[in-house]
Order: sequence, then C-alpha cells, then structure tokens
Amino acid sequence: MGLNLIERGKQMERKYFDYDQNHPERMEDEMFLGNFDAKGFDSVGWQPKRKGTKAYMANNITVFPYQKEHGIFPAFVKKWEVEKAGSI
Repeated sequence: MGLNLIERGKQMERKYFDYDQNHPERMEDEMFLGNFDAKGFDSVGWQPKRKGTKAYMANNITVFPYQKEHGIFPAFVKKWEVEKAGSI
C-alpha cells in the first residue's frame, strides 16, 4: 500500500464524492477507488477489495468506452480499511 494509492483515494473522495457515493455497484460499506485494469487492481494493497463489472464515467450513466477491449472495471474497498489507513 503505497502513499500514492492513499493520495489517489483522497483525491477520488474529494473530486468524485457524489460519484463515489452513487456508483451503482458500490455497497454501503465500500468506497469506490476508480476504474482499473488487472495490473492496476493487483497493485491495490488494501484487503478486502472487490472488482465490479461496469466501469462508469463520472456521470454514472455512460459506461467507459472500450471497457472490454482494455479490461477496465471498477474497484471497491471497504471504508473501514481506508479509514484505518487515515485517508478519510
């Protein structure tokens, strides 16, 4: 779990707070980290983490273009895990 990932979580929380709160696949006890490919997802150090199925754009309506071709999907972590790291 690198500092850059924690900072990314903070930035995502600030920049896309409504998006994070309203991502259709986010469970109540989770935080949306962003859209990742497999390599990026593997670099997420928090456990537990979960892959979603639809990588939405920030408007929560449009699915990320070429999602399947690029292997892009949303990633979620438990809020308590991020809070424990001091990022919220």
